[in-house]
Amino acid sequence: FHRPVTILYPYEKEWVPDNYRGRPGLRFDRCLGCGICVRACPTTCIELVEVADDDGKMVLRPQVNVGRCMMCGYCAEYCPVDAMTTTTDYELAEFNRYDLIYDPRRHHRHDGGTHRRAPDVQPREGHH
Repeated sequence: FHRPVTILYPYEKEWVPDNYRGRPGLRFDRCLGCGICVRACPTTCIELVEVADDDGKMVLRPQVNVGRCMMCGYCAEYCPVDAMTTTTDYELAEFNRYDLIYDPRRHHRHDGGTHRRAPDVQPREGHH
């Protein structure tokens, strides 16, 4: 006899590995608005938009179109202050395309995923 292969989704969740790259996340207070994430994105799903910070001052922050994002993690990898992160969120279904656009505040909100810096990838031993 073998263990069942299937799980009772959505009542049971699949195990998510530590290096899983889910939707991009944002640490709003760390972001400088420099735009490196915009330039690093291969699918052009990130754009800088003006939004009010906690003091009411207008600042530039990234807005992500998750429907276009391929979850590569380049935005988190190239962010100089680790404001852009990857999360473990993988349940991203919406009823319309507009809801797939994560404004900076929604992007910042912690929806159960874990914010992580993109892992540094080192070459394997013997490969140059």
